[in-house]
Amino acid sequence: MRKFIKLALAGAALGAAVASASTAAKAEVFFSGYANGCFGALCVPVATTTNTTVADTNGSANLVYRDSTFSGLTAGGFLGVGNSPANPNVNNLGSFTLGPSSPTHVYNGEIFKLLVTFIAPPSSPAQTTVSSVLTGTVSSVGGGIFIDFDNTAKHFVIAGPSGGSFDLHVQDLSVFTGGSVSPVTGFITAVPETSTWAMLIAGFAAVGFAAYRRRTTQSVRLA
Repeated sequence: MRKFIKLALAGAALGAAVASASTAAKAEVFFSGYANGCFGALCVPVATTTNTTVADTNGSANLVYRDSTFSGLTAGGFLGVGNSPANPNVNNLGSFTLGPSSPTHVYNGEIFKLLVTFIAPPSSPAQTTVSSVLTGTVSSVGGGIFIDFDNTAKHFVIAGPSGGSFDLHVQDLSVFTGGSVSPVTGFITAVPETSTWAMLIAGFAAVGFAAYRRRTTQSVRLA
């Protein structure tokens, strides 16, 4: 029994190491893109790389979003996008500014839409773009506002030898009055390919079958 457990653990560790190494080696991708946004449930964000801002008209233009551009190379299948805000924004997903005075509008779940556009890496067959829209709800809190984004990962696929399957995650944020600026941050993670999971499952099956054969052989000898 102890030998069986050791064998299974060794097989699991080996399979996990193979899957992890395969994912990391495949996932190193150079990303570039831009983020844009708009206020309102019916609004449609406009994709642009220019340094522009949009204001929430419900709040007397007191809450303002500034768009951003970003780029970077994944490390181990991970890329963080969360630089400090600037003008223009670089390597974050945009920023929010709340004016020097308290908003005249009380936010109670109003909608903000964030459009994130990825440009396919140079090695892709064509310079296409992949876009995801994330929805956030804006609520008033003491001394500012809180933006609660849909934290469900947005899945996207980039074609080409250096592409793969990836998930985009965006984090919630708070913005305080007094002219403070808060960046929208997030990160990208690689998703293991189907073949990687198949390899791992096959490894577990092989370990189980070997253990079964060993036990069957021992039972026959004892009989």
